[in-house]
Amino acid sequence: MKTTTKTSSKSYVADFETTTRLDDCRVWCFSITEIGNIDNTIVGLTIEDFFDELLKLGSCTIYFHNLRFDSQFILSYMLTTGYEYTDDGKRMKDKSFTTLISGLGVFYAIEVKLAKGVRIKFLDSYKKINTPVEKIPKDFDLPINKLEIDYNMDRPRGYQLTELEKEYVQHDTKIVAMAL
Repeated sequence: MKTTTKTSSKSYVADFETTTRLDDCRVWCFSITEIGNIDNTIVGLTIEDFFDELLKLGSCTIYFHNLRFDSQFILSYMLTTGYEYTDDGKRMKDKSFTTLISGLGVFYAIEVKLAKGVRIKFLDSYKKINTPVEKIPKDFDLPINKLEIDYNMDRPRGYQLTELEKEYVQHDTKIVAMAL
């Protein structure tokens, strides 16, 4: 009898930092941290860069702490760049996605097939750790804390991150990754 072992794909925590202007609402930076290996953290600038990084990561699970917020940027990007929604999560075409969202607007999952052999499942870590990121370090006795930045500062397209901003977004994903 032949036995097969399913290899588990890696899991990550991601976070977007977004502009607060209604006339220019977009991702201005992101971080992705591998769960179980927080030294493997990627920082980038745009939603396009984020999707490029997803292709490099390959099939995996990515948690966002409050998927409902961040998913708005993911869904907007996909719907404006040729991705198609499908109800059939088993036989997805390249550049297609499916969602699990309750009638009350509670986001549970988004699954995206980027290309042949690359499927990304986005889940909400807030469903597992029902506390704000700033409380997680104390609740889990972590050696890292959430930092602060000026959320309303103007960050035009092409903006380059400061070291503090880079550290800030990394802390957000590392905190949740360590807790998970």
